Amino acid sequence: MKLLNFRVVFTIFVAIVQAILVALIWMRARERHNASYIQGIVVDVTPNLSQENLTKLEMAAERKSENEFSQILQGMYETSSPVPNATVTAKGDSVTKKTNTDSQGKFKFTGLPSGDYEISAEVSSGARSKRMATVKPVKAYLRGSTLTASVQVPVRSDLVTIRGRILDAAGNPIAGANVRGEPFPMPESAEVTPPTQFAVSGADGSYELNGFRPNSIYRIAGYLAGGDPTRDDAGGSNIPFYIQVHVEADGFEQDKTKIPEIPLVTEELLGPARRLLDILRKLEMQLKGTSELSEKKGVFLPPSEGNVITGIDIVLTKQAAVR
Repeated sequence: MKLLNFRVVFTIFVAIVQAILVALIWMRARERHNASYIQGIVVDVTPNLSQENLTKLEMAAERKSENEFSQILQGMYETSSPVPNATVTAKGDSVTKKTNTDSQGKFKFTGLPSGDYEISAEVSSGARSKRMATVKPVKAYLRGSTLTASVQVPVRSDLVTIRGRILDAAGNPIAGANVRGEPFPMPESAEVTPPTQFAVSGADGSYELNGFRPNSIYRIAGYLAGGDPTRDDAGGSNIPFYIQVHVEADGFEQDKTKIPEIPLVTEELLGPARRLLDILRKLEMQLKGTSELSEKKGVFLPPSEGNVITGIDIVLTKQAAVR
């Protein structure tokens, strides 16, 4: 009888210990889960192409100061300021969360499960402000013992949109066509490849591809002067300057020899780029006594309003019947 009581007591004791261990493991797992977070700041990195900065460039050219000229031009593309009230999205394999930045542009996601995340941000347009968005999502990783991550999420207000229509040979709209805007040429490194954008044509055949990072006014100035915008000053090549628009639609096909290549040159960028080209011409005149830099005739400039390229209509043909 005493032995039986001992066994009963021992069994109960073991059960209690196991329950305590399970509870401790669960509590620690919960603590680890709650302790995991991704924090960061959203910053506006839209280049400052103000007339004031362009005037500074012109004055540097007049002083024949190439170093000062380069520093000012570089500084125009290195601006950064925090963005309050931005909507931030953390997208993981099993969860998607949203939050807003505070007055200092900071945000924090807590209680995230381990995994890989893509962090993006946007600010809706208002009466006095443009829409801002992330060009390419920022990667964040919560793996193993690494339970936290800090990131900086850049947004821009000058992203380019391409609009047009998908039509058949008779000019009728094609609805439901899958449209893909792909940077061209593709760089050798996937890390620096701008993202491809996607859209589906509406009932009237219209489509809109959003979120392309604009070319620099320096590269556009070279394009206007007749240079190859896909090469840099050091001789490197495969620098994306154009967007190829590919279309797929049931029962139709796109002529692969006539894929549109749209230079990301817009009305909003043309003014600063043309002024920069004139400044570069003056700088070369100051340094060399002569210059051939000028805007060449026949350079293709797509129709645009602001930073929206318009009228990129694409005609598809009926697929031949399979015999």
